[in-house]
Amino acid sequence: MKEKNHEETKIQSQIMIALSKYGIPIRQQCGKFKTQYGSVVSIGIPGMSDILFFRKDGKPFWLEIKTKTGKPSKEQLHFLQVMKSMNVEGAIIRSVEEAINFIKK
Repeated sequence: MKEKNHEETKIQSQIMIALSKYGIPIRQQCGKFKTQYGSVVSIGIPGMSDILFFRKDGKPFWLEIKTKTGKPSKEQLHFLQVMKSMNVEGAIIRSVEEAINFIKK
């Protein structure tokens, strides 16, 4: 079980705030988590992107947030590939500027 990178979480929060001007960002939680009692709980779809964003015109986007050096997992890349096959855009995003540019295209 991998712990979330603090820098990545900070970037996610900044992106959520910035994107709220352009539509509705929804932070997705998935993965394995330990409860306070030590049990492991799995939630979400394996590889599901961090943010589902709905632009004001209703167009959806999936954003997988990574640090400058962060690498997506095979499951994350597969998830984005499946979304693309269903005509839903998604990308690996590393900054607020990248997120805004991606959803504005």
